[in-house]
Amino acid sequence: LNPLDSLDYANIAESGEISINLDYSQATFDFAYDAKDITNLRVKVKEQKTINDLFNNAAFRDWCENIQLAECLSYLIEMSRINSLSPPLGDKMMSLLQANLTTYSVAELYRMIWMAVESASSYSNKPNVTTKHASNSIYTILRGNIDKVDNGIWQCKPFSREVNLPKSAISKVFFDDIFKMYDCGFKYMLDALYDKYYESEGVRYTTLESTQGAIQAKS
Repeated sequence: LNPLDSLDYANIAESGEISINLDYSQATFDFAYDAKDITNLRVKVKEQKTINDLFNNAAFRDWCENIQLAECLSYLIEMSRINSLSPPLGDKMMSLLQANLTTYSVAELYRMIWMAVESASSYSNKPNVTTKHASNSIYTILRGNIDKVDNGIWQCKPFSREVNLPKSAISKVFFDDIFKMYDCGFKYMLDALYDKYYESEGVRYTTLESTQGAIQAKS
């Protein structure tokens, strides 16, 4: 969120909770990489050495985690906007989403977020319930939804991408191009993607060693 252009549309409570006013069209979003940087990165990740270096770089994993978190936050904000709510975006919400991205994919969290916002929207229609109270209930409802899935009370089927939130260029580079799977940052947990990568690398190196061994045996 660009603070110079968007401060009039964000409110910070004493508790540190951040809420965004309903006129989202007035907020602007900036990203650190420009189109040229992303294009150059896409060219470099074609090289196997570059990919191996990335997987051994903690900063790369941090980027991937942040991209998945941003996907969840964007969906939460969009669903709340559609329902005329303003979700709490403080440390508690961030921590809840970050913690559960180690257990669920973005697609699975989409469903739980959708259910939480829908429930909060219904709650807002009750007598004496303000929009602020309903908005603040999103966190509690979402946490409860996740607990029900954790305990096997609910099954969580993954959602598809929201049409208003297409895959970003940076997600395509960091996930599709590097992990070699379509929209994998949305469909899979990051740990699962790392496991798939290391498994494929193990097969590749095992095959290479077997081939070299066979050549040496023949010679």
